[in-house]
Amino acid sequence: MNKKIQFEKGSDNVFKDLDLPDAEELFLKAKLGFKVFQIIEKRKLTQTEAAKF
Repeated sequence: MNKKIQFEKGSDNVFKDLDLPDAEELFLKAKLGFKVFQIIEKRKLTQTEAAKF
């Protein structure tokens, strides 16, 4: 039952790993969206409250 799992280490950019066009732009947009999400969570805002900003 000792099966070895093979994997390949990717980069920090999943979009680049998937060979998508504009991978850097997509990665930056994802990072920005996540940062916005973190701020909303930290402030404990609802979607309606966040939309007012």
